[in-house]
Amino acid sequence: MYTGFLNQLLFLIGLGYTKPTYAASIQTAIPVFTFILAAIMGTETVNLLRSEGQLKVGGNCMCMAAYLAIQAWLLAKYPASISVTAYAYSFGVFYMIVTALFMTNHSTDWNLTQSEIFAVCYAVSFYI
Repeated sequence: MYTGFLNQLLFLIGLGYTKPTYAASIQTAIPVFTFILAAIMGTETVNLLRSEGQLKVGGNCMCMAAYLAIQAWLLAKYPASISVTAYAYSFGVFYMIVTALFMTNHSTDWNLTQSEIFAVCYAVSFYI
């Protein structure tokens, strides 16, 4: 129940020990770390002798390298790293909304219950 709160709290505490640029880089690298942990725990099979396994590892490395290269260029052009992170999340929200528009079949899929409306208001109140 409190994992979202705890996640954000620990993120903000950790941010106090480092720079926002580093935190933004690490936060977006979470899918790569998740893949590595899944491979270590055996939930993701990686056989480097097969092309499938090589593509998994190579794809992860290439995506992370491309992201870091793009972010380095953006941070050189726009030194306000928090603004770059805000733009990145804004584009993420935009793409999620577009995806949701294509994935929903009925207008009733957009109806929220009272508890869901409360949850949205509660979440938004921390970002205003």
